[in-house]
Amino acid sequence: MVVVGQFVVGVVHARIILESDVDARTDQLIRDGLCICFPEDTSVYSKTRAWNGYDPAINAVIERRGKVIAHAAAIDKNIIVGSRNLRVAGIMNVYVLFRYRKRGLAGRVVDAALHEAALQGYDLGLLFCKAWLETVYAKLGWKKITDRAITRVVEGRELPMREHIVSMYYPIRLEELPPGDIHLRGNEW
Repeated sequence: MVVVGQFVVGVVHARIILESDVDARTDQLIRDGLCICFPEDTSVYSKTRAWNGYDPAINAVIERRGKVIAHAAAIDKNIIVGSRNLRVAGIMNVYVLFRYRKRGLAGRVVDAALHEAALQGYDLGLLFCKAWLETVYAKLGWKKITDRAITRVVEGRELPMREHIVSMYYPIRLEELPPGDIHLRGNEW
């Protein structure tokens, strides 16, 4: 789909860029969009797309007029759920530039990143968001994780997930999240 004024014309597909193929220009365009959409985090995104030290493995972008107008990234992360080691696509750095919002572009880039993760054999998608975004992701098929402890590791210390963060998963190879508590083997992304 192409946005013209307030109207949507045609179909726009998100382009997948593996991290090894991200050139300097694309890196800068994505970081520019992150700085615009997350001004409180400009000190990080002006230098890197890595959040909490996690580099993306998969990038999904929608471009228009020389800008990346929508983006989602996925990290390649191994976590423990109960007694199982799982490979998850950790969704992060999702944005849509303000003038292009409310057109389904966030869903397109997240879906594209998850499709690539499925092709690469990931078990699940996993993300952490603020409460107001829960309904957005639920409409895309994400399921809220409840009734289990989630442990993150910050500077070598094991800590519970922050209370105001909503944790969600998306079925890829596995249809359901296995039983048991979750250990992220690192900080959240």
